[in-house]
Amino acid sequence: MRGLLVAFGIIFMIVGTAAVLVPWLRRKRDLMTSWNLFLLGAVNFAGLSAIQTGSTQWHRYGSFDGGDILRYLVGSICFWVTVFLVYYLAKFPRQIGASRLRKWANPSTPAVLFAIGLCALMTLGNVYVPQVQFLGQIAGTFGGNAPMIMLALALFLWHRRRWNPFWLAGVVLAFIWAGYLGISAGSGRRNFMSAICTVPLCFYWLSWRYKSLGRVVVPMLLGAAMVGVGVIGLSLARSVNIRASGRFELATTKVIIAPTQLMEHGSKWASFLGGDATEAGLTAVNLYTKWKPREQVPFFTLYYILAQPIPRAWWPEKPRALGETLPLDTGWVSKYGPVSWGASIVGHCYQEGGWYMAIFYGLLFGAAFRFFDEILVRNASNPFVLGILGTASSHIVGLSRGDMSLFCSLILGICLTCLLLSFVTRMIFGTKVYGEGSLPQSEQEPSPAFAEPVAVQPLAA
Repeated sequence: MRGLLVAFGIIFMIVGTAAVLVPWLRRKRDLMTSWNLFLLGAVNFAGLSAIQTGSTQWHRYGSFDGGDILRYLVGSICFWVTVFLVYYLAKFPRQIGASRLRKWANPSTPAVLFAIGLCALMTLGNVYVPQVQFLGQIAGTFGGNAPMIMLALALFLWHRRRWNPFWLAGVVLAFIWAGYLGISAGSGRRNFMSAICTVPLCFYWLSWRYKSLGRVVVPMLLGAAMVGVGVIGLSLARSVNIRASGRFELATTKVIIAPTQLMEHGSKWASFLGGDATEAGLTAVNLYTKWKPREQVPFFTLYYILAQPIPRAWWPEKPRALGETLPLDTGWVSKYGPVSWGASIVGHCYQEGGWYMAIFYGLLFGAAFRFFDEILVRNASNPFVLGILGTASSHIVGLSRGDMSLFCSLILGICLTCLLLSFVTRMIFGTKVYGEGSLPQSEQEPSPAFAEPVAVQPLAA
């Protein structure tokens, strides 16, 4: 059975990588889409992780047999076959995306500057608002997302006037601010990764997608290297026990020691690939099919998302994410201390019932990614949509590892933040309607990637 796990991992890495690169190299689809970010993360956390788990005889989290591996593979096949079929063949997500979310704030310079100011206020609210129940949750949701959105807005302004030093200085300051808050936050690695990813993502949709492949490959490789080095350096710095009196000192210390950690422990970079997602997923499969089958909760992820806005002080029994409860239920926490595991999408599906939940989430995820990518293609020059993509990028990449319920909540919070920001800006500076035009509706027609931007007209005053 371990051989089957390795074979699945190899096949998945080949298919996933080809699904990202081949359509782009043939100039049929865009590269920097939410779907491709999801696939790139899955190549690592579902493909390479399966190879690593199947290639070793010793496992940290628990024991599982051939039956657990078989159930895991059945769940994986059910999910990935479904999500691929829905994304590429289902027409309804594309049709809905073509007619929804077309009205956004008019991206004039004063309007974008106003939105940047709102982001700054939300960020300060996250830093300084006292942890009052409910108010603290709201400030944390909007303020935690605001720095990366602000960076996307600043990049949009600079892209219009790339020789203007004022706009360039704004980008630099926004990047430093987003990076600082990301590094000093509890989920700093993901937030910091989103800040780095926002730069190449915005450049791609504003400019690179219209250029020849030869002129795009080098800057994108440099962007990928920047993301990889930054995330690995921060991950190594996080492993050091740092004593800091505040957020600024913590962030500064991590930045200072990251280069040293890279030079001294750079050979450990391979340990950040693949990871423990498959092993944690198999542990969840074993737990919820053999030891605690009665504790399966169908649609737990949806239940968790709906419960998120309620403060835990008001609801002590509020649901906890699988990444938190799985180490508790397996006895890991009692032996080694608190930890959080990414139990993979398949592990979550078995917590909620089994392979049929994998089909359900395949339908849901495939439709959601196709819906958003249709909006993205039709809003390629929309700074608010780019803010959603950049801010959510690290969560999308890590979604196949988990925690699925937590990451889905975070992504929905990012979408809500940008929609609210656009709505408030629209009230003052007016509306622009995106996506009006002749984008192809048939799946047989070529993708609008690399096409000229669709002409749009703002609403009459």
